Amino acid sequence: MQKMIHEKYWKELELVLPSNKFDMSRLKKAYVFADNAHITDKRKSGEPYIMHPAAVAKIVYDQELDEDCIIAAFLHDTVEDTDTSIEEVESRFTPSVATLVDSLSHFTEALNSNDIKDVKTLRKILFSMSKDFRTVCIKIADRLHNISTLQYMPKDKQIP
Repeated sequence: MQKMIHEKYWKELELVLPSNKFDMSRLKKAYVFADNAHITDKRKSGEPYIMHPAAVAKIVYDQELDEDCIIAAFLHDTVEDTDTSIEEVESRFTPSVATLVDSLSHFTEALNSNDIKDVKTLRKILFSMSKDFRTVCIKIADRLHNISTLQYMPKDKQIP
């Protein structure tokens, strides 16, 4: 297993994630993998980037989604924002986790499209949703955490 860099955020999560319900070694593996993938990244707040996937994973847990969803929440930005490939996610985790992460990437790409009214864009969003509705739940958790940290964004980015 890779070295855990930001142990502080993992320790906080360990307090709230029931170890009798989940395979904590799988969750920790996903946390460490995401932490290493984002090692040089910072949030606008100046905090290490890993605090965002950790917060999203906590929201996903609070919504009583399954273990694969929590793992995908940790990994949701690794393929989009780092050199990590979806194949690497699949080989280190499971095809189910890789499918969720891949769907999240396509969903995000479609949501961030300049022309949300474009039929192709809407088709991508609907296709992502139809593959696995859990994708939408994780994306909502991602957006919820981003909204809670809007104060660190420039004013023009705070307003839709």
